[in-house]
Amino acid sequence: MRIVTLTMVFDAGLMPLYVLVKSLGLINSTWSLIWPFAISTFNLIIVKNFMTSIPESLIESSKLDGCNDIMVLTKIVIPLSVPILSAVMLFYFVGYWNRYTEVVMFINSNEKYTLQVMLRAIVFQGDGSMGDGNIVYNNIKMAVMMLGMLPVLIIYPFVQRHFVSGLMLGGVKE
Repeated sequence: MRIVTLTMVFDAGLMPLYVLVKSLGLINSTWSLIWPFAISTFNLIIVKNFMTSIPESLIESSKLDGCNDIMVLTKIVIPLSVPILSAVMLFYFVGYWNRYTEVVMFINSNEKYTLQVMLRAIVFQGDGSMGDGNIVYNNIKMAVMMLGMLPVLIIYPFVQRHFVSGLMLGGVKE
């Protein structure tokens, strides 16, 4: 666990990440945006702390009732872990949704750009000022910004009831 925590403190930076993605042949691929960021150290620590807080007596009693390891996972651990899994899902969704630097760095074709990169291009194209008096153009820019926030605004209410309890339970170590 200490070695995993060290990766939060000492980050290698963008150059080793780029060299790794290029050596794996993932440049200009959607996988270049998924694989390097698949496991977040912060989320891993929160989920690990939550999983260790599940009482061992629940797992032992389910094994006494005849459950194998897969049944214990699907019938006991995952239903109890819904709060933390929903919180981590929201973290991953917002993190992937708002990726910009990595998309510009790893993706070379305009057809593969994510929505955030295209929205930024729309917002900052033209003269670059917001107060030029062109109200219609500025309104389009504001609508584009709202479009970028819309998916997060739609998903958050469904995850919100589990969000706070999941973070509080995952952050407490007994």
